[in-house]
Amino acid sequence: MRAAAVVVGLVLLVVGVVLDRAGWWGWAGELTDDSLLVTALVVLAVAGLLTRVDAVWARRSGAVGAVVAGAVTVVLLVDGIAEGLPGPAAGVLLVGTAAVVVAAVALAVGPPPRRRRPLAGAALAVGLLAAATVAGSVVDAPTRTTTDAPVIDAAVVAGTGTVRWTYPVGGPVADVVPVRGGVAVLRGPDGPRTDAPFDRPSDDSDDDERGDEIVALDGTTGTPRWTFRQGRQRVDALVPSPGGGVLAVSHVLPGGGALVTVLDAATGATRFTVTTPIRRGVLQLTDRVLTVLDPRGTAAGDSSSSRGEETYGLVAYRLDDGARAWTWDPPPGCALGVPWSPTLGPPGRWTLAVREVGVTPVDCGDDRVLTGLDDSTGAVRWTLPGIPRVTPDGRTVAVEPTLTALPDGGSVLVGGSPAQVVDAATGATRPVPGLGEFDLGAVRPGPVRALALTDGEPRSSIDARTGAILPLPAEAPGECSTPQGAVAVTDTATLRLCGVGAGFGLRLDAGPVLPLDLGPPALSGSDSTRDTLLYRRSEYVIVPAPGALVVATTRTDPATLVGVA
Repeated sequence: MRAAAVVVGLVLLVVGVVLDRAGWWGWAGELTDDSLLVTALVVLAVAGLLTRVDAVWARRSGAVGAVVAGAVTVVLLVDGIAEGLPGPAAGVLLVGTAAVVVAAVALAVGPPPRRRRPLAGAALAVGLLAAATVAGSVVDAPTRTTTDAPVIDAAVVAGTGTVRWTYPVGGPVADVVPVRGGVAVLRGPDGPRTDAPFDRPSDDSDDDERGDEIVALDGTTGTPRWTFRQGRQRVDALVPSPGGGVLAVSHVLPGGGALVTVLDAATGATRFTVTTPIRRGVLQLTDRVLTVLDPRGTAAGDSSSSRGEETYGLVAYRLDDGARAWTWDPPPGCALGVPWSPTLGPPGRWTLAVREVGVTPVDCGDDRVLTGLDDSTGAVRWTLPGIPRVTPDGRTVAVEPTLTALPDGGSVLVGGSPAQVVDAATGATRPVPGLGEFDLGAVRPGPVRALALTDGEPRSSIDARTGAILPLPAEAPGECSTPQGAVAVTDTATLRLCGVGAGFGLRLDAGPVLPLDLGPPALSGSDSTRDTLLYRRSEYVIVPAPGALVVATTRTDPATLVGVA
């Protein structure tokens, strides 16, 4: 039976490596990219084989090698699990390592086996395989809590009144997004949040050990409903579906791809996970599907195929169960190349969240074309010629598009001369003449407008229904001014959040300033290096959400979220 344990353990090591490399059960390549771990696994396998030799010296040498290599393997696997991105293969490798080490030691120090017991060996093999299956699921589970509180589908609040609730975040705020029943808050570890996804604080603080944590708050009461954390990883993107029913959370994998976890926004339960070949490989998120870039090989270096770079098709996953809904490939002569998908706006703002239709930008020869894909079937609903990508004299106009979904969930804004608003359902366009720079990062689902910028500051809003650029109302006299804060524009009002003395204030149109306590200032001297909210230009955020208007800032630590209604 000891010999059988060695054999089964070796089989589990091979299975674990194959799973990690092939990605048949979970995501791929994140453990075995570590050369030290691969070396330890090879030494462990050789040591296990030595214990099958009859010579005493071979069994004892194998046992020593198995103990040393096993210890190294366990340390590396446990560290990978703590990082939060091990994949289920980590559990299989742990069980295989334990089986080889224990059996090797037993063969070296115990009496030689007298007779074979096939039934006992078979039972042991079944037990180890079952343990590996269970361990694969257990170590792969993220840290999660839930209160199972009922969801209150309250109306979205887009105006001011009084402070309804406050929530102590317990650290700096990295992002706030509206979801069903309230908001999801991303609590980040201390230190600047940069475009490098693996940058973490250099000290040994508790925040470094915890990583990012998402907390869902009830919009009416401000009470937590669930939390989610993936080891010590930092969240690279946090995108709600247009209707707020699901939340897509992206973590960058060490190999350069991304792990995308689709959460039920009401309960925090994981609906499914999917990996993408590049960091920002999720192109669309509707209320039915999430679409992911799928590699199609390297195209030849001509004018119609992204200059010899990797090209992609699309795979759509149903949000309710994670099953594949459909696939789509660009037409002949066109390509979904890397320059499109990972660069749709600032870091993280790579996903077009619109209802019913996946708006897909495609390179076709020297032009850029938008294609509307039905999110139920993947069928093409419409195509829209875009601006030339290459001028007649061969000059490249731009490497990437300026494109974002608008908060109404029914249209996208495309930069160009002129810029235009495109209806996602029909492909109908509305020109936005005179629009230069616009704020991609401030766009969130809800009754707010995208902002037009002048010299980097919001000066106008964009009416998605007409394409008109509407100047912001003149600021009322007082201490609350837009350049030192943030602005949100709805169809009926203009909201401004800003610093007022040592605190903060919220103003609706020309009304009185509502004082807010958003927490104590961050440590002196850190403001110059603190990044803004994830995807945003501003250090402040105003989020109309179900149950409350939620405001926050990155300028405080620990931060306090405030719900106003």
